[in-house]
Amino acid sequence: MITGETLDRGREAFDRLHWSDAYAELSAADSESPLAPEDLERMATSAYLTGRDTDSTDLWGRAHQEFLARGESARAARSALWLAFGMIARGQMAPAGGWIARASRVLDQTGDCGEKGMLLALNAIPTMFGGDPDTAVAAFERAAEIGERFGDRDVVTLARMGQGDCRIRLGQTSVGMRLFDEIMVGVMAGEVSPLLTGLVYCAVISACNATFDLRRAQEWTTALTRWCESQSGLVAYRGVCLVHRAEILQLRGAWPSAVDEAQQACERLSQPPGHASVGSAQYMRGELHRLRGEFAEAEEAYRQASRSGRKPDPGLAQLRQAQGQIEIAAAAIRRVFEETPEGRVRSRILPAYVDILIAAGDVAAARKGADELAGIAAALDAPLMRGLAAEASGAVLLAEGETRAALGVLEEAATEFRDLEVPYEAARVHVLVGLACRQLGDEETAGMELEAARETFRELGAAPDLLRVEQLFAAPTSTTSHPPIARKQGGPLGPGSRLGPYEIVASVGAGGMGEVFRALDTRLQREVAVKILTAAHAGDPDSVRRFEKEARAVAALSHPNVVPLFDVGEQDGVRYAVSEYVAGETLRARLKRGPIPPTESAEIAAQIAEGLSAAHQKGFVHRDIKPENVVLAQATFARILDFGLAKRNAGMVGASVSEEEATQSAFLTEPGIIAGTVGYMSPEQVRGEPVDGRSDIFSLGVVLWEMLTGHRPFRGDSPVETLSAILREEPAADPALADLPLEFERILRRSLQKRREDRYESAADLAIDLRRLAADGAGLTKRRAESRRRQGLGSTLRTWLRPSGRSRRSS
Repeated sequence: MITGETLDRGREAFDRLHWSDAYAELSAADSESPLAPEDLERMATSAYLTGRDTDSTDLWGRAHQEFLARGESARAARSALWLAFGMIARGQMAPAGGWIARASRVLDQTGDCGEKGMLLALNAIPTMFGGDPDTAVAAFERAAEIGERFGDRDVVTLARMGQGDCRIRLGQTSVGMRLFDEIMVGVMAGEVSPLLTGLVYCAVISACNATFDLRRAQEWTTALTRWCESQSGLVAYRGVCLVHRAEILQLRGAWPSAVDEAQQACERLSQPPGHASVGSAQYMRGELHRLRGEFAEAEEAYRQASRSGRKPDPGLAQLRQAQGQIEIAAAAIRRVFEETPEGRVRSRILPAYVDILIAAGDVAAARKGADELAGIAAALDAPLMRGLAAEASGAVLLAEGETRAALGVLEEAATEFRDLEVPYEAARVHVLVGLACRQLGDEETAGMELEAARETFRELGAAPDLLRVEQLFAAPTSTTSHPPIARKQGGPLGPGSRLGPYEIVASVGAGGMGEVFRALDTRLQREVAVKILTAAHAGDPDSVRRFEKEARAVAALSHPNVVPLFDVGEQDGVRYAVSEYVAGETLRARLKRGPIPPTESAEIAAQIAEGLSAAHQKGFVHRDIKPENVVLAQATFARILDFGLAKRNAGMVGASVSEEEATQSAFLTEPGIIAGTVGYMSPEQVRGEPVDGRSDIFSLGVVLWEMLTGHRPFRGDSPVETLSAILREEPAADPALADLPLEFERILRRSLQKRREDRYESAADLAIDLRRLAADGAGLTKRRAESRRRQGLGSTLRTWLRPSGRSRRSS
């Protein structure tokens, strides 16, 4: 009886995600009477999630044997595969391979099952790490298909995780990162087993580290931290993931926490049988000691890293620079530079390379390093890398005597670092700006910049940098004397610049990858809008493809509610597209003044729907309908902008697309990739599923809600929570909608259905209903009053809530 009660408590604790309690109770029950294999699975999971790796391995092994004894081959194989996966996460590849082989033999005796997809995914991991991502990604795709067929979200998640990693290794960074976003949304929504959560997070953080995507790493770290806080006893972070967390903390300026995390990583990864990432943890400790001026401790940590197989560069060379041993530092960093392959791998040493060689007086070599870093940053398009590249270029320009040019580039670096909230890097830029101002004779501004840097270095505890700034204050007249050189040809577009026959008048605004200018068509003497692909994106094939895709999409359309395209071209490496110049404001600008009256909202939404209907008839899905992409030429004359995410869908209902046009649709994004803007995406976009015109209808429903209320229907404290709300929650009742006529509520409800099958079948149908409302503007007020008397304030929105639904909290 006692065993039964203990076992029940263990199961209940497991169901409540109280992992420590679950392990304790199940362990007690097992000591009294051996557990059944199902309970051994629970106990193994609890052991793993509380950091008891050895116990977890033993328990998965027992569960495997017990399932075999019962003749349940598939479950026995799954236990063996979970055991192997834990070993892989700890870097124990050889024993993991043995368990995978055992699971394979067991599965040879079974029919088709989800476990075969799991086996396929695990077998693809060494292929991927062995340098053959093309073969591995094909295996991961087959594994995902098996998981989907059997409804096994764990298998699908493992496979998608492998696909994302392979895509990044193949240079398809944006594709890979969006796959990881899709996976993490599912993890946060509770769609996978807790075993996978920490593993997926570590894979995502490793990918962010590899691509310098600090912002994404920060967002997912915050999301997972909240998830972990809801579970008792959870140890979510393992392996190199611990090191990456320390790096994030260091970048964010939380140096004491970073030190603690790095120390914890060293201790945990040093435990028998050891982990391949222990050298990275020791190197991270060395970095933190160096930044704080603890040079002896830093040198010892670098030596430990070297003994563990992690090269101590560039940190050791930077340590020598900080110690004043410039020649030694320069010799070391030159050697490292020559030994490191070009590309993303070399980008990790280039900032130090530039800094050290400027100090050594080799400005020409520093220039080559800065240019190489700028090229990598342009291809990678990560804010942190852009900031580091701009800082390096600014430092070189300063050393070359191009002081004013340096200030412009350093401002770019300062903006990137400020937006990323990385205080140490921002303070280093303050120092460079201060030196530039000093060279120009502006001692007052120089003092302000240096003071800002001094304050940050003091708060961080960056003793060597603080000492350098104090020395600069003590010698305010010192300058860097280098002969000026001629400014490079070209430069940013400005008034009077020409692209073909188009003369630039003024900048209108900039977006994610392009800038738009008002210009004069000198042939036809008419105003036009010229959109250029920025230099940072011109070398990126994905950005060029998207830019060209938008031009093709708009060129195929002719509708009054779609801004037309006039021309495309390229001059001196600058790609541009020319469209009608619409004098007006975006819908976003209009919404900043408050909600829009119902009649106007219906009219604007109807026009957007009609423009979308025209696009859908040509086989295009916009996929990014939001207030920023709608311009109001007059108070209620709506024009759709930005078809940069448009997707060709030849199979769309009502689409008329020739075989040749369908064949030319090579720019389609891959299934399983999230594309769109958080807050406006349809559920199928969030899940990375194929889209059709009904996805745009959902987004337009969100825009209509925002026009009527002043805010979106799906909101969260972070992008992750917003995406989860889109997937899982219904809009909350809103007082601004309470006294609208029932027709509005029906339109909103039908447009915002989670299942696309329940939405309007076409944008044309939606436009008809909206037109009916807009045309009856005089009757809206009367029917609002009748609606309110009939149903009471807010009661009509109860129809949003299904029996199993939940309402999003107001915020």
